[in-house]
Amino acid sequence: MASPFPESDRFPNQPLDVSDCNFDICPISRSIFRYKPDLAMAIVPLVLFGLLAVGHIIYGWRYKTWTYTISILIGISLELAGYVGRILAHGNPFPLDYYLLQIIVLTTAPVLFCAAIYICLGSIVAICGPKMSRLRPAWYTPIFLTCDATSLGLQGAGGALTSIADDAEGRQQGINIMLSGLSFQVATIAIFAFLFLEFLWRTHASHKVSTSIQNASLAQSKKWTAFLWSLGSATMLILIRSIYRVAEMAGGYDGELMKDENTFLVFEGVLIVVAVLLLLVFHPGAVLDGFGGTVKSKGSYKTAFGSSGEGDSEMSPMHP
Repeated sequence: MASPFPESDRFPNQPLDVSDCNFDICPISRSIFRYKPDLAMAIVPLVLFGLLAVGHIIYGWRYKTWTYTISILIGISLELAGYVGRILAHGNPFPLDYYLLQIIVLTTAPVLFCAAIYICLGSIVAICGPKMSRLRPAWYTPIFLTCDATSLGLQGAGGALTSIADDAEGRQQGINIMLSGLSFQVATIAIFAFLFLEFLWRTHASHKVSTSIQNASLAQSKKWTAFLWSLGSATMLILIRSIYRVAEMAGGYDGELMKDENTFLVFEGVLIVVAVLLLLVFHPGAVLDGFGGTVKSKGSYKTAFGSSGEGDSEMSPMHP
């Protein structure tokens, strides 16, 4: 793997954090970015994520989808912090802190959006028919949230090590840990996507849904179909973005992808904005609201938004 801070190799007396540099005395190649972050390309995502945050707050409060909403809002907060870092770097791309701020939080933020998607699947299985699922409805949320926590922990630990290391070798170790966290995230999303798509296919092929009349009515509605498509599309967008970030980070800080701002903003900016927008427009609370906000099923489990129940039960996915 390429050296993460090649400029320090070319200039052995140059500290890794070139905070004393400015555009008058240092070329842009001395910054870790290798370019001056575009101001508009940082402000636009910042504004869009801010608007999405307002939308999710309104929907979360209206439909009482606390767990889903909190997960997304934490992810959006990280996105906002990342683009603030890029705005600061536009004025001065040389300090290491600005670079680390944006790369660490923007790398970890989509983990929280994945968590919001994962917690929906238990309710989806309950509505469409648990018999068609490889896993019990109760297992989806804890299994995939545990994987999310593991990925987030690895990325956070790698980012922390990168930020405190005082040499290129230490920072490379941090990058390797972040890379392992990203790779684990890609594997988790891929497995989730497979289970999700296979479940929908088996349900469609069997022409069976939950025995509950209310659930059957919901599962056959256009609103429900749009909701499933939105979750699947958001999952695929985050998966594509995560694969890109693995390739980017694997190339090191001097890799072509790491130095390409336009590619970064498409895969890290546009794809994630669209994914979060889909999770708002096709909000689970809005989908279930017209059906009384309840999910009926057999068995004992804890839904993504509701409380546990035994036997034939009526459960509200609106309250975590």
